[in-house]
Parts: sequence; C-alpha cells; structure tokens
Amino acid sequence: MKRTFEEKLLAYEKGELTDEEKEAFEKELDTLENIFENGEKQDNKPFNKKEQKILRRGKWKARIQTTFFVFILFIGILFISMIGTGIYYSWGTPDRSEIIMNVNDYTAALTDPYGSLSYSSAQGGLFFGLDVETTKRKQVGDEIFEVGESESSFFFSYLREQNDTLFTNDNSASPGFYLPGEEEAYSSDWEQLENLPEGTVSSAYISFDDFLNTDEVFDLFDNYNLEILWFGVQKGDMSDEYEIDFISSHDPFFFGFPASPIWLEEDMYTVERQEEKGLFGSGTVSETSSSPTYEDGDSEMLHEQFFKVLYFLSDHEKLANKYVWDDLHIDETIQYFEENGINHYGVVVTGPTKELLKLRENDEVYALQLDETRLWNWTDRVN
Repeated sequence: MKRTFEEKLLAYEKGELTDEEKEAFEKELDTLENIFENGEKQDNKPFNKKEQKILRRGKWKARIQTTFFVFILFIGILFISMIGTGIYYSWGTPDRSEIIMNVNDYTAALTDPYGSLSYSSAQGGLFFGLDVETTKRKQVGDEIFEVGESESSFFFSYLREQNDTLFTNDNSASPGFYLPGEEEAYSSDWEQLENLPEGTVSSAYISFDDFLNTDEVFDLFDNYNLEILWFGVQKGDMSDEYEIDFISSHDPFFFGFPASPIWLEEDMYTVERQEEKGLFGSGTVSETSSSPTYEDGDSEMLHEQFFKVLYFLSDHEKLANKYVWDDLHIDETIQYFEENGINHYGVVVTGPTKELLKLRENDEVYALQLDETRLWNWTDRVN
C-alpha cells in the first residue's frame, strides 16, 4: 500500500522507515525543499500553509538528525582517541611517556652544563599526541633560576616539533672550552673578572692545560671556594686532523656529565610505603623513595651513573639525536670510554668572582670564559 507524504513524514519522525525508505524520503525532502525555495510547485501553483509547514518541519527534522549523528560520531571518536592515547603512553614499565621525558632529561644533562637542573613534565593530548614541557634552569652561586623553556610535541613516539625559548635578550656568544695543546687561547676573560666588583658571584667555563682524569680535577679545585657544576669529557679522537681547538655548545664534542650523579629509576629505593584500603577491597598505595648516598668527590659513583645513562640512551638514540639535532654516536662513545677511560678538557664552575680570578695563577688552568655574574648569594664550600 502506497503511503501518502504525511504518512511517510510521520513514520520518518518516529524512525519507523527502513534504511532504503529513509534515504529515498530524504531525497524527496531535498527535492521539495528546492521547489519550496523557488516558491512554487511544478504545476506553478503556490504551496498552501499546510504544505509549507510540512516541508519546513521535514527539512529541520532532517538537519537535526544529521547534526545529531555527526555530533555523536565526533564524541565517539574523541572518546576512543582519549582512551587509546592513555593506553599507548602508559604502556610498559617504565611507561612510554616516562621514557620520553627521561631521554629528554638525560640528554640535556650530558650536553648542557645546566641540563641536570631541568626537569620535564608530560601531558597526553588527543589523537595519540603527547606534549612535553621542560623548564630550563641555571645555577650561579647558590641561586638556581629559570632561564628558558622547551616545548616538544609528539605523535605516538615521533617528535613532531620542538620549540626552545630563552627568557633573556642576551645575544652574546656562548662560552665554551679550549682544548689542551694550543699555544695561546685567543679569548680569556681574566680582565673582566678583575673589573667585576667584590660581592658578586659568577659561573665560568674552565679549560685545562692538559687532559685530566676526574680525581685530578677534584684535587685541582680542592682548595678553592668554588663548586664544580659539570665535567666536560673527551668523547673521541680530538687530534689535529679534526682541526678542533675550541668546543662550543653547538659542537658534537660538547659532552660530559654533572658533578652530582644522575639517578635512574632503578637506583631509587623505597623509604616508606603506605597502603590505604578502600571500598570492596580496593586501595591506594603511596611510596616515598630516595637515592643512594653520594659523597662529594666520589668519581667511581659518578662514572657508574654516567655509564648507566649512556646505556639507557643507547636504546633510545634516535630520539636523543632529535632532541639535540645532532648524532651523538652513543655506542661509539661508550666503546671509546671503555678503551681509553674518562678524561676531561674542562669544567663549568661557580663561586665568588674574585675566587675565580685566583685560578689564573694555577698552571693547570689554561683559559677561562665567563658565563654569568650575579649579586652575592654564596655559602662557603671550604672550611
């Protein structure tokens, strides 16, 4: 039995039409809507009010149903992407988001003298995205302050974009290290230290007259009221064939480790563990962890943690290279250290400005480049 238009419209509104009937009726509505917009039927007679009302109601009903379907589809996709994103980045022990942050932090600690002071945080986004934010910090004297930030955007584990921002307008050249063996450093900042006033503290890059092992570096600074922040490390052949005489922060040989151990998750031990029971046997567990004890000058522990970080980065070298926009050659570097030991071409130190000036009289100090100076904030490091 053939239905009238009004009967089909009523069935359409109640959702009683089959898929084929619904599709055919919506096409009929579109046709009538076009005719309605022209104001006349095909027989050139105008629509009466009842017919106009039916067409208008059908038109809006179709639009509302389409909009509602698109909205429900969007919410479903959004929900599925949120669940999928959470599962992807929380998978494993440690989970993927933690690995991504650790690679960032460890790479910074080995390639930036102040990298160990910076820590990352991550927030999962939509559609399998992860945003990692790192606050960059610097130490001058006893003060640790923010100097910039880095924002990284991931799609799955692929680094899509990284933006670095510095909070300073200083356009001066970055300090660096001179390698041992040069007859004369073309730029040392002893004169600047002389002209800086008492009551200030500074940070500086100190270059050595010869390569020193870690214990020799500690011995060199043992009687100075200064703090070592970072050890520059000879990571490969630095012979004359490479024509290297100065290592800047953009050089692949700019590599080292901080003067405090870099602790990995596996090094931490539980100090306190509390468990609170909830309803139906569920509960929450909170733990307080601590790192092993480190005594200043323990080069063996520094080297042990340094190698742990290197082996960790070796498993994630592609990502580490993206963070520094260079090839770190981690496996080759590990092999070099295992065969030749760990030796240093310089260190980054901080302390009273006039105490830094005393290093000019030390024969083992080859050159000094000033990094930053601030007003007095210092606790003596020697008794």
